[in-house]
Amino acid sequence: MNTKKIYKQESKKKTPKWFYLVIILLPILLLIILEISLRFFNYGNDYKEWIDLTERFEILNPDIANKYFSNIENIPFSSESFLLKTKPENSFRVISLGGSSGAGYPYQNSGSFTKYVRKALEFSFPEKKIEVANISMAAINSYTILDLLPEILEKKPDLILMYLGHNEYYGVLGAASNQSFASSIFLTNLIIKLKEFRITQLLTNFLTSASQIITTHEKISDGTLMSQNTKKKLIGLNSPLFNKGLEQFESNLSDILELCSDKNVPVIIGTLVSNLRDLKPFNNVDDGKNPKADLIFEKAQQALVNNDLQKADSLFRDAKDLDGLRFRAPEIFNSVINNLAVKYNCEIAKIDSFINSQSKFGIVGNDLMIDHLHPNLKGYQLFGKQFYKKIINSNKVALGKSSLDSYSEIEKLVEENYNFTKYDSTIAAFRVKLLKNDWPFFH
Repeated sequence: MNTKKIYKQESKKKTPKWFYLVIILLPILLLIILEISLRFFNYGNDYKEWIDLTERFEILNPDIANKYFSNIENIPFSSESFLLKTKPENSFRVISLGGSSGAGYPYQNSGSFTKYVRKALEFSFPEKKIEVANISMAAINSYTILDLLPEILEKKPDLILMYLGHNEYYGVLGAASNQSFASSIFLTNLIIKLKEFRITQLLTNFLTSASQIITTHEKISDGTLMSQNTKKKLIGLNSPLFNKGLEQFESNLSDILELCSDKNVPVIIGTLVSNLRDLKPFNNVDDGKNPKADLIFEKAQQALVNNDLQKADSLFRDAKDLDGLRFRAPEIFNSVINNLAVKYNCEIAKIDSFINSQSKFGIVGNDLMIDHLHPNLKGYQLFGKQFYKKIINSNKVALGKSSLDSYSEIEKLVEENYNFTKYDSTIAAFRVKLLKNDWPFFH
């Protein structure tokens, strides 16, 4: 048999199937071995969502924000997120989700609206064990809430409260955040999930270190989380970046509400409120398409002087939407909230209209806000009142009849037992900074 014939016979032999199987499985096996090794040597972070606080209580992992923030020295955490490990039978469990306004910034748990909700429910339903856990954290947005939600729903809440939307641009992973690592909503959510693996953390840390060597960036520690997290980008109204933030909010909020709906957990979502009257816009955007924010703000002030309140309110809202530094959610975000609440059969707490109705001239200002978007203690109390009223009047919430005959009785009991109106002297420092338009101080 000559050499050519042998070669032809050998070439006709098929490669065995197991060979292709090995080719496919070998890299997967190596990745699994690497992942196990990294975990064995305790490399990276364990992003366990809930950890033990005591024998009876658990709390949201204080280090969980490391999953979303990078190159930030002081990450946020939730101090009001504790829950009983075993949910009592005769209980009513509320979990509140949001950003810094949801957390009660700058008063935190001493002034958050969930404090009012909890006490009002306790007075109204003394026979029930009331739990109100607040998962809100500074500088987070819909990406973080969507990621945390599946395990939150495993805690079997009877109700979800939500005040979310101001941080979609500069909050972590937001459309204009320096913490974003993907241009697409799908990829961002995928990478968040993949960061639970130590291999992903290893790769992320390598890329971050390489980037720091090239750009000589140091870990950011100065300023508030929002000032650390922003790329300082100005965002024009209806610009591509503006629309990206809007799309991000609408997509993630839709997924959030769909998850709650699938688990039959009722949701009350609050519309967003901002300081319209007393603090001018941060920055103008000279795009040749829209008027300057500060000029519209001046027209709004003049309309207020002329007692044309309806025109003033409209112009103040226009000035906010034209503000190039988007710490405040634009008006269209409330339209998104209303539309999605209807789609998923959620209750809406009309925080925006209620807070404005309680403000001087019917336009919210410094009487209820400490800065461009965070309420003062009285403002947070009004938030709590509005959410509580929506809870007891909702036919979607299984609470039964209140033991008290009137809402005024509940208000009186809550205010007698908890002083929500004590004014914090440190707020004066906030206003001094803000009036100087010192935006990096802003949180």
